[in-house]
Parts: sequence; C-alpha cells; structure tokens
Amino acid sequence: MSREWAGKAETSDMARLVVEDLAAKHEGLFNWVGVYWVEGDEVVLGPYVGAYPEGHERIKIPQGVCGSVAASGKTEVVPDVRKRPGHIACEIATRSEVVAPISSGGEVIGVLDVDSNTPDAFDDALVAEIEEAAAAIAAG
Repeated sequence: MSREWAGKAETSDMARLVVEDLAAKHEGLFNWVGVYWVEGDEVVLGPYVGAYPEGHERIKIPQGVCGSVAASGKTEVVPDVRKRPGHIACEIATRSEVVAPISSGGEVIGVLDVDSNTPDAFDDALVAEIEEAAAAIAAG
C-alpha cells in the first residue's frame, strides 16, 4: 500500500471511530453523526451513525450546509434548520445542525456533520467538541 493510501486509510479509520464515539457519547441529543469526504466538486458520504441519508450520498459544493462548509472551510452552526436557506433535509425531524471542516495541509478534505432533533441543541462547548473531533479525524 502506498504511503498516500495508507494515510487515507488511517484517516478513514479515525473518522469511523470518531463518528461512533460522538454518537454514543451524545445518544439522545445527536440523531445523526457522519463524515462527507471532498471529491472534486462534491462531498461524498463516508462513515456515519444514524438513518441512511437516502438521496444525499453526494452533495454538490457549495449546496446545503455540508457543501457550504466544504467551500468556506469554516464551521457552521444552524440553530434551526428550517430557517436556514438552502438547508438539505435528510430527516424531517432534524431541527439543528453543526458542520465542521476536516482540514489537512490547509485544504478541506471533508466535513463532520452532526444533526439533532432538538432545536438549538449546540452550545459553545459542543461546537468546540465537534471541531476537536474534526481535527482528530484530519490528524488520522
């Protein structure tokens, strides 16, 4: 296995571990936790915990919150997804969302997406935890 592919495998393994850990730690508050990897002009579904996002396996950049964060490289906190223009609803029950960039070498390589059925579910401490989780994924 080439060094580049080994690095990608390590990052993917770390993503799976982080996603599973976040989902378990915040069970009941987080209803969906997952990663989308940047591939060209899209983000593509990676490891996740929650319902299968039917029809949202690939999202064009900069559409939706995930595509927007992939384009900007900045975390977006959405207290009420129903009020966010361009929000892509994967589950009708989702009320709030945080998406943090996964960056390596100054480039966004993916996004960590966390959804909640609770409106305004994400305080500063949770946002910081999600950003730290995104950084851990990038570190592989």
